[in-house]
Amino acid sequence: MPKLAADEIAMCRSRFFSWQAPAKMLRSAEELMDHMGSKDLFNQAGVGFLREAWVAGTFCNMRGLSACRLIDDHRPDFELEFRDKIERFELVEVDSTRMRGREYRSNLTGDGSPAKWADRAMQIPTILYASGKGRGDGV
Repeated sequence: MPKLAADEIAMCRSRFFSWQAPAKMLRSAEELMDHMGSKDLFNQAGVGFLREAWVAGTFCNMRGLSACRLIDDHRPDFELEFRDKIERFELVEVDSTRMRGREYRSNLTGDGSPAKWADRAMQIPTILYASGKGRGDGV
């Protein structure tokens, strides 16, 4: 699976800045993610926008909204269009024990059992608060 060249990253990323239906954003993100494969998706610098586009499209779709887009700024990551307003969202990932990129590079699998998922999910509020992400400090 190929890495994306710098010019390909810029071109692909810019596609997600325009308002679009969530299904279109999801389809575009998934096509690029499939093209890259997991190893490069989780290890190549500059492609985090693909995860942001996938989450924005998924969240917008789940909420039954008609349009979403990525924001060309450091924060927040994306906007969703509600009936009479636009709201901005920041995507935050938390996993205190795993290092996704390192696992793919060294072929480790981690403990992905469903029994562990609930334990890790319960740790999220504490981790967010400790990192400053959950204190309302402008992030």
